[in-house]
Amino acid sequence: IAVADVFFHPIGEEMTIEIDSIDGPVLRKGRYLMTLAANGRYYGGGYCGAPKAVPDDGLLDFVLVKKIPRTQIPFVLGKYKKGEHDGIACLEHILGTGMRVRAAKSMVCNVDGECFDTESMTFSVIPHAFNIVMPKSLVVKKRSKREVLSSGL
Repeated sequence: IAVADVFFHPIGEEMTIEIDSIDGPVLRKGRYLMTLAANGRYYGGGYCGAPKAVPDDGLLDFVLVKKIPRTQIPFVLGKYKKGEHDGIACLEHILGTGMRVRAAKSMVCNVDGECFDTESMTFSVIPHAFNIVMPKSLVVKKRSKREVLSSGL
């Protein structure tokens, strides 16, 4: 329903986005459809927004989606849901430890399934804040700094 709603209302919000990335501070300003701060690969019923995310590597995966023409939304959304959006021009993936998002007007935020309106949000990682017990077969290999840098992220 939310995707259909996009076609009948103005899309995108003017945002200022500051990210504490692994390569230093990143500042982005412009009209964005959404931003994602993730420590896991999937959310919201199977969307693979951060396909390279590792829950316990001390980093968050930030995905910024610039405003695009409505006709491109089905293509981009399909790739995004499958986690095949690497290289799509309107999406930017940044690794870091924190992100601050400010909007010119109130925007809808969804945090772990809870929706609310706000003009700003802050996301940050607290490394090793809690332990999770899980089967060894589900443990994801941590990204080394070398792997992160060589992957071009």
